[in-house]
Amino acid sequence: MGEALVRMQKASKVLVKSALPPRSLPQPERAALHAMRMEATDVGVTLSDTISRSDVHPTVALEVMRRDRYQCCLHDDCCTGPLHVVSKHPARFVWHHRNIPDNLITVCKMGTATAQQLGA
Repeated sequence: MGEALVRMQKASKVLVKSALPPRSLPQPERAALHAMRMEATDVGVTLSDTISRSDVHPTVALEVMRRDRYQCCLHDDCCTGPLHVVSKHPARFVWHHRNIPDNLITVCKMGTATAQQLGA
């Protein structure tokens, strides 16, 4: 009985460590995230689940999504998602392009791999 209790406690600690608390966003960022979700729903596309945990702030992502009209920039046909915002540049050059809308594009899940290949 004692070993089972120890295993259960270890398992619960692993679960507690892996369950990270949600990042709290300031009010303007939450409002931008809400507006992005509403506009995406109106257009008929879905957003990536990671859009709220991205390195790109929701206010900047909203600006980029509006500029790109909630469409993937790498595909001619209309992608229905999930969409998110990524850098046009390879990861090694991102440090000086962070959160500048001119250096960001909207891509779908399939376009993420293409964007990474273009940047490499």
